[in-house]
Amino acid sequence: MRGWLPSPRLWRVTLQLHRASRSYSSEPLVQRVRVPCASSGDITVSLHNVANHAPTTPLMIWIPPFPQESGKENSHPAVLPSWLQHHPAAIINYRWAGQAPESGISPYWPTPIHDVLFGYSWIVQNLGPPNLARRDIYVHSSYLGASLAAGLALTETHAHQPTAVRGLVAYNGIYNWTAFLPDHPVHKAVREAGSRYSTSKSGPDIPEEERQQSLFHDLESQIPSLFRTPADLFDPFASASLFLHSPGLHVPPDFHKSYLPDETPSAWSLAVSALSGEDIRSPTRARMELGTETAATMGLKPPRKGYYAFPPRASTLRIPETLLLHESPPAVEWLPITRRGKRKPVGLGKRRGENSFRVQAEELGGLMRRSIEKVEMRERMKWDAEFGKDSWESEGLKRVMVVDVGRDGEGDGEGGQKGSGLSGFGRGLVGDWLEERDGRRRG
Repeated sequence: MRGWLPSPRLWRVTLQLHRASRSYSSEPLVQRVRVPCASSGDITVSLHNVANHAPTTPLMIWIPPFPQESGKENSHPAVLPSWLQHHPAAIINYRWAGQAPESGISPYWPTPIHDVLFGYSWIVQNLGPPNLARRDIYVHSSYLGASLAAGLALTETHAHQPTAVRGLVAYNGIYNWTAFLPDHPVHKAVREAGSRYSTSKSGPDIPEEERQQSLFHDLESQIPSLFRTPADLFDPFASASLFLHSPGLHVPPDFHKSYLPDETPSAWSLAVSALSGEDIRSPTRARMELGTETAATMGLKPPRKGYYAFPPRASTLRIPETLLLHESPPAVEWLPITRRGKRKPVGLGKRRGENSFRVQAEELGGLMRRSIEKVEMRERMKWDAEFGKDSWESEGLKRVMVVDVGRDGEGDGEGGQKGSGLSGFGRGLVGDWLEERDGRRRG
């Protein structure tokens, strides 16, 4: 990702020019800086309380849940959540779809992740303490911004760098956009369940009216305006879970269509499929090489899902300390009717055909824990003789937490504030999580 940044010499000049031309808002402790994004225009990074804290104080980065409308960034700035207002914080105002920027820059993917990476690089270079002193960075976000925050945290948590990401707090994020594609196994589970879930003895998992009004459904309906092609959903910076496992499905020709073997894949689809270990050879070539398997069978067979060794063993990356929060599901889910004519609620790990904020958080959290146990801990056991199996198995649970914080806006009345929607319980949990890490730092 560093390849998108300008050369160090040009970058320093750009920073000096923008440092000299900083404009201040009417708020006494907020400073807004224009950060250039190479040939793609510029973004605004808002600094809150930064001047009032020591340069080694942990810095919070807030990636707004939704992008700013073009031309309204100064009049309607992103809101910093209440639990971050007493910390030094930086808001990276990114651009995404739904805008009509005057510069003509396309707001489709990958513009938003480019904006976030340029903003993050500016923060590291300008807000890091002198003399290689350490400064911890914690990335916070929700909804659309949580997708970006997860990608940033997984690729910028360098344990040995003085100023780098140390932790991630995300609420109601989408971490695997491919789950919305028709060929994803979650939809196969729904089709197989069929009428077993639609009996008159119990309602559906989620009432249709409530589902249509949910933010999760709204994000799903916005996919064509967020991404140009289905191949963009396979980008791990959009779908952070794909840093840790292969997608296990072909790239379809359309967001709403299944993959067809006679469709000619695009160059980007070919690249994605190659990186995912998929076999997307033409039907003719497949028939010649395999003989016994028809082209249609070979083309329709989904690629095998596998796990990646992430972070790469040769890198300095590590899985960040993570708090993945999600709202409670809107209704009780039910298993099919048993022989006795009864239905039971589905327990954790037994849900069928569900795609929700809860499932998205549980999948990413489970993959991150697996990476800690299977990759990081095994490497540590090679040189740390005192590191026992008990520590190995508990490390993933301690470092990556997945918590149901209730329904959006429940709690002490502040949950409906702009920018988060967290319940009072959720905000308290984030505050305790940050205090615990600050206590360890002071130590």
